[in-house]
Amino acid sequence: QRDSLYDGRQHNTQLSWQDKGWKIDARSSWLSSTSPDQQSRFVRPNLQVEKTFSKWNNWKVQIEAQEERSERRPSTEGQLTANSFLFQLYAATLASPEQEKWQWQASYRTRLDYSPNGANFSATARASEGEMVGRWRPGKQFNASGNLTYRELQILATDLTNLEPARTLLGRIDATVNTLKGGLRSNTTYEIGSGQEPLIEFVYLFVGAGQGQYIWLDSLYNNDGKIQPNEMEVAPFPDIADHIRVSIFTDEFIRTDNVTLNQSIQVDPSRWWTKSEVKWQQFVNRFSWQSSLSINRKVRAFKGVQTWNPFQLSLPDTALVAVSANQRHILFFNRRSTKYDLQLEHNLQPRRQVPTTGFESRLQRNTILRARWNITDASTLRLETSRSFRSSDSEFFNNKDYELDGYLLRPAISYQPGQDYRITLTYLQQEESNQLPESNERIRRNEFQLEGNYQQNLRLSARYVQLKLKGDPRSPVGFVLLNGLQPGQNWIWNASLTRQLGRYLQMTLTYEGRQTGQAPTVHVGRAQVTAIF
Repeated sequence: QRDSLYDGRQHNTQLSWQDKGWKIDARSSWLSSTSPDQQSRFVRPNLQVEKTFSKWNNWKVQIEAQEERSERRPSTEGQLTANSFLFQLYAATLASPEQEKWQWQASYRTRLDYSPNGANFSATARASEGEMVGRWRPGKQFNASGNLTYRELQILATDLTNLEPARTLLGRIDATVNTLKGGLRSNTTYEIGSGQEPLIEFVYLFVGAGQGQYIWLDSLYNNDGKIQPNEMEVAPFPDIADHIRVSIFTDEFIRTDNVTLNQSIQVDPSRWWTKSEVKWQQFVNRFSWQSSLSINRKVRAFKGVQTWNPFQLSLPDTALVAVSANQRHILFFNRRSTKYDLQLEHNLQPRRQVPTTGFESRLQRNTILRARWNITDASTLRLETSRSFRSSDSEFFNNKDYELDGYLLRPAISYQPGQDYRITLTYLQQEESNQLPESNERIRRNEFQLEGNYQQNLRLSARYVQLKLKGDPRSPVGFVLLNGLQPGQNWIWNASLTRQLGRYLQMTLTYEGRQTGQAPTVHVGRAQVTAIF
């Protein structure tokens, strides 16, 4: 009785043959089944033919053909059901022999998909893909690899599918240079791609004090009791962070073309003249250089936009989705000296994005000079001075716009007679002013900080900050300048104690306190136990 509910027959065949560089592999699977309410047939043939040409230094050609057909019908002469499918795949590959210096491969694939249409299948879509993969290593000093893929989707029957025609270009190049005895090193990664991504909207949810990352500043804007995205800021202190940001993916998708470039360079002349006695070479050996560049850009298809060019950053808002281009350059002098060293650093971090609330643009630029002098074996003097500029530009929220130009001076002296404890005294003087027309915000900051560290278990810190603000402290720009503090005197102190409880448990006790301006004093205590496995 049980056999009458289902009757199925399956056949598998396989053929393998290899001779004189030829390799043939043929397989086929066939399944036919019958049940009281449905008849089905499944066929999957596959053929691979490969030829290695020994006369041509073992170059290889491979051809593949594959089909997968699944027919499901309510009866012998019935219509195909919706879960029936059919596709045909054809591929050809040309590959170089495996060798140490270089290797190359090119392939082409095409796939034809069919959808059920009555009692038969009808061609629905054709996908074509071409790919090149390569690697080049002429010596130990240089190594490069890359791949490039082009895909095209053609719709043959718009009434049988919801897919849309698309063209996609994907590629990546990696290059590494290590030459001049390691004195010149470089890493480069270049990547392009395209695809669809959903539009994202951000919603802020209240989670309780100290459990979020953001703070709602309704009083600085319209004070209407309703959360707007421009009223949310990253909390300057963890205990007042009471909102989290949740990403909601909309049903609207946009097609983007993406390009990424990461580049780093290190120059160290000391590796060129390791034991040189020439004075000018000894002087040059004291210098070293590090540079890094990172560009990430997403754009829509738009006339005049070069999708492959990461340096095309000035784009209209109608084409731009998001772009960031970060640079960092550091010049070291006497870096390996135990007596003194100098560092000159330049940072540039522009960012621009176009969310659903209009474009937002931010820029940070810093030029920093650092100096270190080991006065004695136990005492060290450090000095940092910088020139900074940061700006913000919002399309719909002009009250958040600013261009802050400023400077910073920060000397610090440390005393560490041994491994048990260290004491550091730091003074900071900073000034920033808003350079936008009809804006007069200005802040001057004087700060003293005393830090102590005992056996890496006990840490104490106390800060006194004196702020003089010209402008409205309850404005969005005022909040940026004050960074959670208040005009006048501000005291911030904290302590942390870490103890080992047995072999696998560690306990940390933290106390934080602050008194900002005329606001009440805030005390925050935390306890944490960590299990170490």
